[in-house]
Amino acid sequence: MKRNIINKLLTSSAIVLAGGLVSCSDYLTLYPTDSITKEEFWGSKNDVENVRNAAYYQLTQNTSNILIWGEFRSDNVELNKTEKTEYRYLQDGVLQPTQGMFDWSSMYKGINFCNEVLDNGERMVRDKVDPSFTEGDFAPIKSEMIALRALYYFYLVRAYRDVPFVEHSVDTDRDARTSKIPATPAADLMALLIKQVEDNIGRASTNYGDTYNNKCRILQNGMYALLADMYLWRAGLVKNAKIKGFPIKGENGAELTAAQENALSQELLQKSVQYAQYVIDKAAEEYQQYLLTNNIKPTDYRANVRYPLYRNSDSKFAVSDDAYNMVFGIQFSPESIFELYFDGVNVKNTTIPSEFYGDGSGSHSAGNMIAANGLFNVTDKVDVEKGYGKTDLRMVSYGFLDENGKASSTPIIKGAASSVSDINPLNVRQGRVSYSMRNNSSQKAHWPVYRLTDVMTIQAEALARLTSDFKQETVMVQSAKGQKSLNQRTAYMLADDIYRRNNPGADTLIEGSENFSVRIRSPKFEDDAIKNVAEGEKAKKFAEAWDARHRDYSNVVNYIAAERQREFIGEGKRWFDIVRQCEFTYSTQNKTKGGLDWAGLPTAVRARLQSIWSLYNPIYVEELKVNGKNYGGSTGGQLVQNPAWEKYMPKTNNGK
Repeated sequence: MKRNIINKLLTSSAIVLAGGLVSCSDYLTLYPTDSITKEEFWGSKNDVENVRNAAYYQLTQNTSNILIWGEFRSDNVELNKTEKTEYRYLQDGVLQPTQGMFDWSSMYKGINFCNEVLDNGERMVRDKVDPSFTEGDFAPIKSEMIALRALYYFYLVRAYRDVPFVEHSVDTDRDARTSKIPATPAADLMALLIKQVEDNIGRASTNYGDTYNNKCRILQNGMYALLADMYLWRAGLVKNAKIKGFPIKGENGAELTAAQENALSQELLQKSVQYAQYVIDKAAEEYQQYLLTNNIKPTDYRANVRYPLYRNSDSKFAVSDDAYNMVFGIQFSPESIFELYFDGVNVKNTTIPSEFYGDGSGSHSAGNMIAANGLFNVTDKVDVEKGYGKTDLRMVSYGFLDENGKASSTPIIKGAASSVSDINPLNVRQGRVSYSMRNNSSQKAHWPVYRLTDVMTIQAEALARLTSDFKQETVMVQSAKGQKSLNQRTAYMLADDIYRRNNPGADTLIEGSENFSVRIRSPKFEDDAIKNVAEGEKAKKFAEAWDARHRDYSNVVNYIAAERQREFIGEGKRWFDIVRQCEFTYSTQNKTKGGLDWAGLPTAVRARLQSIWSLYNPIYVEELKVNGKNYGGSTGGQLVQNPAWEKYMPKTNNGK
């Protein structure tokens, strides 16, 4: 039976769920039945919680999509298993609408779970179905589901650009098939999602009462992170929108001028900076509590931070990657804002072993994809421009180091490794690193959606664009300590702290040292070396000489992109970052070149990606059979294929 792929539903007109699920660690199973009506099912608060859990569980079933859409087209990875021709086509920039990887139904299924909770929870409160389930009980759940639904749509916008917006639940396959919903322009949809999240953030929960729920459900802090990210993206969509072929209309219905587009983009970037600041302030508050609780003295290296990142040991001998072990090993780390939960028993993370690294046949080996060679090249220098330098712990924590340290390919082991230790911080490629690996049979690596380093680089990028593209010297934000002035130097420091945390063996003081790291240079940037010089005229002269001798990374946006590439490999973000850069820099002369310059893609691939549409996925052909405009004999269809990939559409019986 044909189905509308937009709205793959709970089941037919009646549903039953496994009972008693109240935390994100529970596994949800749906069973169809004809004996219980929808109204009978939605009878208690417990039913609302069950379907809420289903909405989260469904996102765990989309981690493969997140990687395929958000990373596998980028310069982070290359194909390991040559028989995977669909991945080869993807990397070659030949996106075929017949490939199942472009099926968005699993995402829309999650959206429908959110809509079920929103529609039926509202009705239950209004009709007093369960006297113990009040408006006060439903308000934070409503906020949570609106945010989760927005996150689902945000993934779809980043992958497809214009997508259908389904705001209410659909309960039968027949309803799904007959729903002919057009695609909403990306900039308009992002504006709507942002408004919905903002309108409900005040009623969101700030604490669900335990670590599990606080990390694997969306708190108010997670909503701030989502808003910072969405505002940054919408700023890119709006900038030069008319030139790109996607004009924005104002409240009066008239198209915005180029000057108005730029002004709006600037306003959106400022909002991104502000929302990111809320998250950073919250992290700083919790970090200070951590220092007090553990009686950590101000002289301890863990207290010597500009931002609340948990520092790796500053020892010059064999070290563990404490940051990796905390975030990806122990999990539920203080730096986590929202992560998807896998328990390794009922819900296993199958994406990591199949795509990156696992023990499929008794011994660990690489999956479908491996790291691109340029990122993990054995190097004799400390480099902040691209890839991992010799002192970067992530070179061996994110990529598997063989005994000789000179393998021709590097498997990505982020999440596959539960701990990494015995690293030589002065040269991570020297010596044998100790790994503890997870097995497929109990793979419980959580999936990070937002963590502190993500929000720090989001704020850094928004600041960098404001100060470089719009020549805005300072950005005022409301912080936990009152009004705060941020500038380009702040953008450098945000990215620099992430680099510093992961390069404890780098030397920032002695220029002749073989491990000397220029790190980030900008005019009058306060460096560690400058701090070690006495105050007064001597310090001033040293600072001036330092700035004169070292490279000025004047394009801070590019540096932040390089740091994001190092930090988030294997998390499904790199291609989306490249697309966002293309949206920001697109012009009639430059087209997508300004964004693709970030990525080391082959010339032939770059030639296929000249239009904005070519950066986004095609609509799956099965969807068009149901809701395509003049395609496959469907009537009343609303969707039109992405024009960049129309040439790969199969012909139908009527020749269209």
